[in-house]
Amino acid sequence: RQSPAAYSCNPGYFCIYDGWNGTGTRCQWSQSKLANTADNCSFIQRGKNVRSVFNRTGHRVQYYTQTNYKHRVGSTPKNGKGNLQ
Repeated sequence: RQSPAAYSCNPGYFCIYDGWNGTGTRCQWSQSKLANTADNCSFIQRGKNVRSVFNRTGHRVQYYTQTNYKHRVGSTPKNGKGNLQ
């Protein structure tokens, strides 16, 4: 099976990846706010870090290292993508 292209992300979604440059396992959601991404993301549940993001929503997305919007670590403008850290 072929791996998906780097930074594969559906329009209207915010996507996170466990690999650099939009590679590896992807988790995505379209809700404007999500208090705990781990609930819906298999690689976070397995203890892997988010390494890259792609924001295909129409708004800036802020992200945090803890649940319930605690410990903000950054944000990505609409259509922005890149590596974290």
